[in-house]
Amino acid sequence: MLRKLKQGHGCPSDFFDKERKNDECAKWHETLEEMAQGFEAAEFIEKGGYHQKFIVNDKGDYTLELDQKTIDNAKEKMDKGLRLFTDFYLNLWD
Repeated sequence: MLRKLKQGHGCPSDFFDKERKNDECAKWHETLEEMAQGFEAAEFIEKGGYHQKFIVNDKGDYTLELDQKTIDNAKEKMDKGLRLFTDFYLNLWD
């Protein structure tokens, strides 16, 4: 739904840029995209999408290796997107 708001809808006056002809709401569209990506990052974390691979040691035991950089990036994206959603919730209209 957040991405749908980018299609043919207006934007809050604080985001309107009259200098950008034919793309006056670009900053709002970028903010909506960051919100959408925040929800996607939350889903990614919740579903465990950051698991990289299983490692087999010399005894044949398996361990799970996590990609900490991917986890940190997803958490950062989630935090930013959810903060923006909270900050601009009352601006989500069509």
